[in-house]
Amino acid sequence: MDSYRSKIMKIVQQQLFALVRAGLWGAPTDMVFFPSRPDWESICAQAARQTVSGLVATATFPPALRPPLCIESRLRNITIATIRSHALLNRTLVELIDRFRQHGIYPVLLKGQGVASNYIEPTLRICGDIDLYIGKQDYDRACRLAKSWIINTDNEHGEESEKHYHFKYGVVTVELHRLAEQLSLPWQNARFQVWTQKHLHGAHLRSIVIEATVISLPPVNFDALYIFEHAWHHLIDGMGVGLRQLCDWVRYLYCFHDEINRKELEMDLKAFGLWRPWQIFGPIAVGVLGLPVEMYPFYTDRYSKQSVAILEMIERGGNFGFFDASLTQRPQGYISGKLHSLARRNTRFGKLLFIAPKEILIGWSHFLYVGVKTVISDKLHLS
Repeated sequence: MDSYRSKIMKIVQQQLFALVRAGLWGAPTDMVFFPSRPDWESICAQAARQTVSGLVATATFPPALRPPLCIESRLRNITIATIRSHALLNRTLVELIDRFRQHGIYPVLLKGQGVASNYIEPTLRICGDIDLYIGKQDYDRACRLAKSWIINTDNEHGEESEKHYHFKYGVVTVELHRLAEQLSLPWQNARFQVWTQKHLHGAHLRSIVIEATVISLPPVNFDALYIFEHAWHHLIDGMGVGLRQLCDWVRYLYCFHDEINRKELEMDLKAFGLWRPWQIFGPIAVGVLGLPVEMYPFYTDRYSKQSVAILEMIERGGNFGFFDASLTQRPQGYISGKLHSLARRNTRFGKLLFIAPKEILIGWSHFLYVGVKTVISDKLHLS
């Protein structure tokens, strides 16, 4: 029975990938994966877990293979909700940008609506939150302003981490970034912060226009690395990453392949410990998601076994690992909860160890360091 279920799921996954490729590139659905009427319930469930329902909804089929009316209705409702979410995020983004600019603060949009603009139909990319890079100089002032704008929310004052301030603006989640990202190794992180400063405070910002407002975006080479680094970071830190984040990345590589400085990208990937992970993800970008191989810098299939293992983890965990069954098992107590997190992360790091040994050992060490530091800090605060 288990092997039967495994076989069925592999068919469903292959069909899901075929539908995602069709949506990503505006191509006809590859019918070789659909010899008979597919299991649309399972496909839609997998698409929802990976937050790619909007791409699946764009696929076309012969009448005999089309989804039943109930599935078509569900996909139509998801599409309508996604389009409305985009409209809400666009309005909120424009309002926030205008309000910050009135106070002499000029944020740079990270990911989100910026990467959505690279899709054939941007409004069918399922929305997340709004990430605005502020930088260190204006960060405290931006946070004070944001706190003064928060009205009638459960989380009245928001939450702050070393990287960003996280709050609700109406019903939209917003993150104000002091740092775009923080790497595990101190010397790599120091170099990364200098690199971020160079790109996000320089004269080479791109821009898009949303509702007649010019929105600043990072330069081409910054996002070529940063979008991937963000996905890799979420994969190894114990949460996980979904297909939507990888779709964002391959659409970006497709749209900007002629503008990416490959020599600079190679140097940066190696400097930040991302060279091997980048090569591991190549077969997923090309073989699974359909990016033309010539548009993938430094493609190799030497890590194809590791690519398969990564893909299996993505399939199991879903979007940001939210469907990982172990997430629901955390005990209530502080210490027992921390020990549970440690055990879960250790299991995940163990699975990843053969994939990228050096990178995973660094990530594991950093996780332990941050965990011990947090426990000590919490205990001192409570006492």
